[in-house]
Amino acid sequence: MASRNRPSLLSLIPNLINALVPIGGVIFLAIGFSGLLVVGFGSIFSKDFISGDGAGVVYTSERCADYFRFHPEAKDCYSAATAHHYDEVVDIRGGIGAVGSMVLIAYYGLRRRFKWASDTRVIPRGFSSTVAASLFGAAAFLLLGIFAMQAGFGNTTGVGVLLASGLVSVVAFLAYATQLSRDLLRAG
Repeated sequence: MASRNRPSLLSLIPNLINALVPIGGVIFLAIGFSGLLVVGFGSIFSKDFISGDGAGVVYTSERCADYFRFHPEAKDCYSAATAHHYDEVVDIRGGIGAVGSMVLIAYYGLRRRFKWASDTRVIPRGFSSTVAASLFGAAAFLLLGIFAMQAGFGNTTGVGVLLASGLVSVVAFLAYATQLSRDLLRAG
């Protein structure tokens, strides 16, 4: 039997769901926003910057025929493959962003409808912002670090995805870090 000062494990589960589901939705939404940056970078720099293959990648004639079916306007197999991979990057990120929007809409709609379930707070203030700031901060550091390393060695083929994702992660990190500082000031 749990004491008043120590919640039971069962009482933590809905609180964890309540705290972590919006973070998952925001992560998916951030991936969608990175897709918008990918489109911009692809327009400014090139599709090769986003989804070009590294040196030494060779496709079979059958695979090249597949790529040409998707992009008959391409001048060669490399261009068709790059355009196809670019389309996949943009479409998949857009779809993930749409799922994130639906998760957040459903979450906040259910939370409003079942207010009693979200009013019980066992997890301390600042938990969600701590988790999210940590995740987005680590993602920004890793993605931008890998981008800088590859670009520093002269490899600018296919690194635009890292840059786009890293920049969106920085923005999300700053938003959650700001929220965390507010939560800590309110708690103290």
